[in-house]
Amino acid sequence: MKNLPPELLGKIAQNYELGSAFSFETMGTPTQSRGQSTLLNLSLVSKAWYSEAQRSLWSEAFVFVPSGENNIPTASRWLKSLEIMLQRGHSRYLKRLGIRLDRSSWGVPEKNAFRQSILSTTSTILDNVPHLETLLVSSDSIQLSPDLDLAGLCFSNRHFPALRMMDLLVYAGWERNHPLQVYPFLLRHPHISVLRMHVLDGTLLGTKRVPEALPHLKRFVGGMEEAKLLSCQGTLQSLELFVDLSNSGSSQQRFLKVVKSLDGPFPAVKDVYFRRIRLPILNLEVVAQLDRCFPNLEHLEGLVMNTSFIDEIRTCPTLCKGLLPKLKQLTLFWNDLVSDRSDHQPMEEAMRLLPLSFPELRVCSQGMGIQERGFLKRTLSCEYGKDGKVVNWEGPENPDST
Repeated sequence: MKNLPPELLGKIAQNYELGSAFSFETMGTPTQSRGQSTLLNLSLVSKAWYSEAQRSLWSEAFVFVPSGENNIPTASRWLKSLEIMLQRGHSRYLKRLGIRLDRSSWGVPEKNAFRQSILSTTSTILDNVPHLETLLVSSDSIQLSPDLDLAGLCFSNRHFPALRMMDLLVYAGWERNHPLQVYPFLLRHPHISVLRMHVLDGTLLGTKRVPEALPHLKRFVGGMEEAKLLSCQGTLQSLELFVDLSNSGSSQQRFLKVVKSLDGPFPAVKDVYFRRIRLPILNLEVVAQLDRCFPNLEHLEGLVMNTSFIDEIRTCPTLCKGLLPKLKQLTLFWNDLVSDRSDHQPMEEAMRLLPLSFPELRVCSQGMGIQERGFLKRTLSCEYGKDGKVVNWEGPENPDST
């Protein structure tokens, strides 16, 4: 085993990397700990094993401050391991880096020195990661210290040639005079293919759409305000959009306003998902805007079909004909009508008529809006044949055959 060729050693060691499972949720989990222990043991077998095991062991790292009153001892140990990584030059192996810096974790004066150590170490790591492929950044604040903000630490004047995935989550709603400038960073990283970006107040981004950014983007996950920054291009395939309907006024009108501001068309987009507890309503105007932005859309999920739209479909089954002509799967969420199982007939009738508006539709389901073990619990589901006729129906009761 000691004499295996280096290329085989490398492949074996890589099996213990987290890879696509890399996230703040996997940090410190038993799976990650077992993988790290195995790599440490492999590094003791021989010099060849040491090199490849260390390469995989340090392929990912997290910078974070644990929450809680007694978090400094734990965080200090974590910080020490990062400093050792830098001293030994192992940061050159980093492919995936997660940074979680919450201002609330060091809000008391005695933590100021520790905060500076964390920020200094983070900056040094970011200066020495030539092969970084994935960058996750999470914070509850844009302003990390009186003289340093999140952009200054993680994005300003930085360039990671191998970066392909970026995840930015900022819970910041009080710093309206301090926008987060990230677009210059995106311009310097045109090979990003997956972008997750959600700032609690999207207006804090302080940027405008730049056509040259993200020409190779395939998947976007983020808020509606962040989606407004996307420029029309032909590579984007999937969007997952978080809808914020918490402000005053008409939520549906705000949703429409943001949808209308999206660039388009995005001809390669096949999947669009909307996420929120209170979701926007599906109607003719929304369908028209989605058709403008995503003319080849095949899977739409997360909207609500309310009583008004149900009645419109029942009255005029071809209401949306010509719009979203390639739609194959429509996943709707809970509404008051379907929650009353004694009165599901109008919804059922509308679902049976949908192929007259969307001739390629094969599945339409109405969910309850709750999750069970990660899966959406359905209340109504309709499957259609190529001729538009219903071939399978699932609901509170089996309807009479028609």
